Formats: sequence, C-alpha cells, structure tokens
Amino acid sequence: MFFVDDKLGAKKEFRRNASKVRNAIPKELRDIKDDLVFRKIIMNRYFKSAEKVFVYVSYKSEVDTIRLIKSMLEKGEKSVCVPVVHGSEMIFIQIHDFNEMKESDMGILEPVYDKEKEVIIDENSVMLLPGLAFTEGGLRMGYGGGFYDKYMHKYSDVKFMKFGLCYYEQIYDIIPVDENDVRLDALISD
Repeated sequence: MFFVDDKLGAKKEFRRNASKVRNAIPKELRDIKDDLVFRKIIMNRYFKSAEKVFVYVSYKSEVDTIRLIKSMLEKGEKSVCVPVVHGSEMIFIQIHDFNEMKESDMGILEPVYDKEKEVIIDENSVMLLPGLAFTEGGLRMGYGGGFYDKYMHKYSDVKFMKFGLCYYEQIYDIIPVDENDVRLDALISD
C-alpha cells in the first residue's frame, strides 16, 4: 500500500484537483454515466443477495444514488440504511420513505439523528461509498472528514462488501492515502 506523509498537504491538493475533474463532467454525460452505474449495481450479485444496503445520499456531482434509494424503497425487498453525521460520529439509520430525510447544514439529505435507531452492519450487508478519487485496487480518497474510514474500522471484524461508486474519470493509478484509509472490495463505475 502507498502511504503519504501529508505535511505538505498532498491530500488536500489532490482532493481539490479530483473535485475539479468530477465537477467538470457535463450534467448530460453524468446522467448517462449514472444510468450505467445504476444498472451495474442492481445486477451485482452481492447487491442482489444483500438484506441491508448502506448507501450514501448523493450530493452535487457525486454518482447518483437517489434513483437507487427510491427504487429499493419502492420494492421494499431490502433495508435501506443511509448515513447521518452528528459531531464526529456517522451512523446509519434505516429509512422507509425518501421523505424521512431533511437537508443538513451542509445541504446533504439525512434522516434525523437518533442513536437508538442506529442500524448495525452485518455479513448480509453491502456498503456503497462516495469519494473523490479511487484506484482499481480499491483505495479511496474521501472528502477529508474520515467518517467512512472510522465507521469501517469500527466494524473491521464484520465481513461485508464495500463498493466505491465512481465515474471513470475518478479512477487513478495512484492516490495519496494513509494507514487509516480502508481498502474497498471493488469499484462500480460507468
């Protein structure tokens, strides 16, 4: 694994550039790419067999998950678990209706934080993660908060599938990572 001494802000600069690359993808092209990713997800054997799906609610130029979330809620075959951040902690809460979520201070749709409603990830789960940059080998660069890495470390003894959702333009040969960054099982991209 490639680790970086980030004293010079390599990750910050890489994030800024990776964000520009993703944001530069025209909306019309992103819509086509989102459709391809959606189809790959629903055909994925791990997704098909999962009882619980832990999925981010897409924001701005991220790979769209709203269509997937609404589709799963409509079918009612899986538990749909979405993240909510409270302070430095991220938990997942099962939603039954898309309208259960409200915009956070950051403008991201989230359910109301309630620790008693936290859903715990298990072996029958799949997690779909956002990010700015990925490698084909499963390394992921998020947004710098470390929420997903902390969550995955917390449940490192649980065997569940972790998929990064991304556009082709977000896949790099090498990205700056450190020892806290969790390797994903695979990427699902256009």
